[in-house]
Amino acid sequence: MSISHYLQQFQPHIHHLFSHALTQKKWSHAYLLSGQKGTPLKEIAIYLAKSLVCEHGQPLADETCQTCRRIDAGDFVDLHLIDGQEASIKKQDILNLEQSFSVTSLEIFQRQIYILHLVETMTPEAVNALLKFLEEPQQDIYAILTTESVHSLLPTILSRSQVVTLKPIEQSLLVDLYQQVGLSEDDAQLASFFYTTPELAKAWVSTSSYVALKKATMEWLSLMGQKLSVMKLFFRQNIIPLIQDNILAEQWFSWMIVFLQQSLRLQFHQKVVLKNFRSALLLLNDTVIDHDVLVTLTEETIHRLRLPVNVPLLLDQWLIRFTKGMRLL
Repeated sequence: MSISHYLQQFQPHIHHLFSHALTQKKWSHAYLLSGQKGTPLKEIAIYLAKSLVCEHGQPLADETCQTCRRIDAGDFVDLHLIDGQEASIKKQDILNLEQSFSVTSLEIFQRQIYILHLVETMTPEAVNALLKFLEEPQQDIYAILTTESVHSLLPTILSRSQVVTLKPIEQSLLVDLYQQVGLSEDDAQLASFFYTTPELAKAWVSTSSYVALKKATMEWLSLMGQKLSVMKLFFRQNIIPLIQDNILAEQWFSWMIVFLQQSLRLQFHQKVVLKNFRSALLLLNDTVIDHDVLVTLTEETIHRLRLPVNVPLLLDQWLIRFTKGMRLL
């Protein structure tokens, strides 16, 4: 599914907004795309950048012209992408942008574009530098910012950008869509919590790390209610070795939050998405003393991943605190 089709099917308000902006020549100098985690924010930002310079957009990018292909290849000098998912966005990154834009546009379109993906990762110094940049927008320089945490941003950033919010997609639709493109029912249910496009979902469940970690996690959850020593030993021998970096650790902790929240819904006889994981959810309900406490613990652990940490040690510390909140032998 192309980004164009994704916008038309799931985010028609955004497709209309930017189509109208191009047609009426009312494109804002700065947009802030806000969406939940797993939304293709970066892909949408790149697509919108293409739309500004597409050789024959209708009015948004057709993604087949030479310019669109050059952007895909990273060969369009008037487009700058700084990805906050790879590393925090620093002051020097913003200063480098200013330096780049102090030179006349090198492309025939005379439009210079910069994308800041996940601006919530900016350092305070970078935020101040960006604010100065946004305060005095220059002609034919366009910003596309993205965030998964709009409420954490300073009001000054919001006031200097046109905020565009992606609407949540009903999970049942995503589960059906993912199965249509070849995902198993189990994988489709899990992926629906973290991704909103088939491409991202398929890429995720196709990785060897996902396959191994899913298997180990389900085996670990099946040990709920058994002796504490057995549960801890399995975790240390079979799960910690599979999680050696911050990104995978955050992903796994997010799984745990989903399982805890889904098990609580099941306890109160509410509809759950993880229908194929009912046995694991029931075991959690039998052993968890307070779901909310363990969700908070796990959320706090995710925040600690933003700091320089020893991931295996952090996982072990989480395990000790997690099991204290369970009814174990």
